[in-house]
Amino acid sequence: MDIGMVPDEVDARTSNVEAANLPDFDKLKGDAIGSTLYSESALLKTLMTLSKETGDNWSEQMEEQLCSLWDMTFEEDVITLLMQHDFVHLACHVIQVTSEPRLIEILVGVLGNMTALKSARQSLSQSSTAEQLLSLLSSSDTPTLLQLVRLLNSCVWHVNRISHSSDGQDEDEHSESQSEVDVWVELLKNSAMSLNENLSFILRSSTNEELLQSTLELLNNLCCITSKNQYFSAFLSTSVMLQGLNEALHQLLNVGSSLSDTNNIVWEDKIEKAAQHWSQTLSTFTLHETGIVLLNDQRQIIMRSLCCILDPLCSQENMFPLNSVKLEVLDSLVDILECLKNKRSYCPPAILPRLLTILSLISPVKEYDGETEWRGMENEEDSKKHSEILRRLHNYCSSVLSEIETPQFLEGFGDDSFSKAKKLLSNLLKCSDSNVGRIVDIIKRHLK
Repeated sequence: MDIGMVPDEVDARTSNVEAANLPDFDKLKGDAIGSTLYSESALLKTLMTLSKETGDNWSEQMEEQLCSLWDMTFEEDVITLLMQHDFVHLACHVIQVTSEPRLIEILVGVLGNMTALKSARQSLSQSSTAEQLLSLLSSSDTPTLLQLVRLLNSCVWHVNRISHSSDGQDEDEHSESQSEVDVWVELLKNSAMSLNENLSFILRSSTNEELLQSTLELLNNLCCITSKNQYFSAFLSTSVMLQGLNEALHQLLNVGSSLSDTNNIVWEDKIEKAAQHWSQTLSTFTLHETGIVLLNDQRQIIMRSLCCILDPLCSQENMFPLNSVKLEVLDSLVDILECLKNKRSYCPPAILPRLLTILSLISPVKEYDGETEWRGMENEEDSKKHSEILRRLHNYCSSVLSEIETPQFLEGFGDDSFSKAKKLLSNLLKCSDSNVGRIVDIIKRHLK
């Protein structure tokens, strides 16, 4: 029997035992934690063992007990009991005194599970506790970092959920929810310098794909925080963070120093997630002057990353089936491109052919029988987003095409540019959208 577990049925071999022999089972059921089948006395015994941890008495038996505790914390009743015994304080004390990486990993993992409960998040947001946990971001132990980033992602996700969904709450509930948001926002603002330093270092130096993905997700969630008309992404809009974002993206996409490396990328889950978090994070930079200045100062580096994402989407195999995440990625990329264009009329030649190719793929096309094939979305909300993306791509491409000279237009196609431009024009001619028709007219003038 696993430690801490109470059997939910009597073994078949004892089914004929007289009732007089069953009081121990009833006693065990009375020892269960809430509605679970976990034993409270076994859990308390584990906590007693943990409280005696001095940093040098780590053992395999203790690891097994704590791993069982870790599994148990998927149950809310278990978390509630741990909160009653001040587990957050106990765990932080042990983390402080021990140098055993596995012990720290498990304890941070348990705390991460506990963030499902509001009282646990409130306890974790206490300044001394939070500062201790945030200091672990400088750890060199990847398993610990994975659990820590998971914990922070959960807390920040709840902050965003609360701050964006106050509908239906009465005044007291709203005030209490806002208080939780304010505490976390202030805490994160005070830690912005260390967050920049540690998260950017993870992105630049880690080779663990799961850690890179989780850290990109954390940054995306952090940058979505808004409080009192202030964007938290302004505190993370630094050159060192942007460098980390780009290096992590290139590693996850497995691209080298040449853009030709992106031609054979297969769009899969890990690439979609990386593209989503990278593009949405940079999209939030466009909302304030600090980020706008940074994006423009680093525009050449950003453009290479943009091409790394756009290239695989230029193939029909990768673009379809079109889903909501791809639409979100395209929407965020247009945010970045519009920001650069509006600030300095900047649009490198390499971007336009890629956008026009994507436009030819996701626009409605004419069939031979005169009917139109709609390459849209079944979901109404996604369909609206698709239409909005088409509109934004039309506007951006039309504007750039009208402002550049023919040599600039052809430069973006590389070798054999005229033939490639003619082929793209042929694909655009198949589109039934009148807005694409206006783009076609401008391209025809460039190719005369």
